[in-house]
Amino acid sequence: MKAAVLRELNQPLEFLELVASKKLKVGQIRVSVIYTAICGSQLGEIAGAKGHDPYLPHLLGHEGVGTVIQVFDRQSKFQVGDNVVLHWMKGSGLDAQVPVYLSALGETINAGQLATFADEIICSENRATKISKGLVLPEYSFIGCSLLTAYGVFKRNLNFIPHSTLLITGIGGIGQSSLLLSKYFQAATIFIFDKNAPRRNFAQSIQPFEELPSIDSSPMQFDYIIETTGDPVVIEKSYNLLAKKGTLCLVGVTPQGNKIRIDPMPLHYGRNIIGSYGGSAEPSIDIPKLTNILSRVDLSKLISNVTPFQNINREIQALSSGITCGKTVLSLL
Repeated sequence: MKAAVLRELNQPLEFLELVASKKLKVGQIRVSVIYTAICGSQLGEIAGAKGHDPYLPHLLGHEGVGTVIQVFDRQSKFQVGDNVVLHWMKGSGLDAQVPVYLSALGETINAGQLATFADEIICSENRATKISKGLVLPEYSFIGCSLLTAYGVFKRNLNFIPHSTLLITGIGGIGQSSLLLSKYFQAATIFIFDKNAPRRNFAQSIQPFEELPSIDSSPMQFDYIIETTGDPVVIEKSYNLLAKKGTLCLVGVTPQGNKIRIDPMPLHYGRNIIGSYGGSAEPSIDIPKLTNILSRVDLSKLISNVTPFQNINREIQALSSGITCGKTVLSLL
């Protein structure tokens, strides 16, 4: 298998030929990855956003689409030839042992239950959900993270009530996915706040919205705010824009140690603030529903470009610098 490996923080990924056991363990499947996407979480991991990384060198990538090429036995939930969406959230099925990968020199390359920056992987069967053969497309490579999270935020975290007012702060991957799904969930008025003009311009092609010029004040009060930046200042100011019984959902992760300060009094009168972990998604239930929804919208609007896997370092740099505003999909065909 050919893989892109993170050997050192803040350094380009290294292409390595890896080998793994030909014999699978209970709950493992082997998947030929066809498309995978670069997620903001991966950029943070490369940059060491969470501090020291004890698992270096290791594989990356936690969303993709591919084909099952080997199963452990007949009791597996999959069959050879099944097409699957790969996702970092646990779905149904067994949570298998972490696979062991070795370089040509015998060096151990770490990985979790899912790592998609490789043309062939071993993963736990609960990190894959079957889809129809016609959906092995670039557009479905990022269902397993940003779209699944956004769907879970609307459906599970917020229990979004149709015809409500919505503000999305931060229009990166999850913000763009939330914007795309806002029409399905029948938001009455959609506002976004993002300081990055290129991202705002890119988002205009996804779904019509109104821009909030300043987060400091607004004549609008919002029933729901989906906060994706993780910026404590934006969180505090978003909280102040909630309607009396509005809900602020924190999706973006605030750097460890940072605090927010809010006036607790409105909480006693119905205002609400909640945190989200992956939209509390249940992939085995949500992905089939989500693929049905997405068959009626143009998912390609979320994609900036589709490029060969060998361009991964160039694309990581473009995303990190803000040159690329939408999803970058890597083709392993």
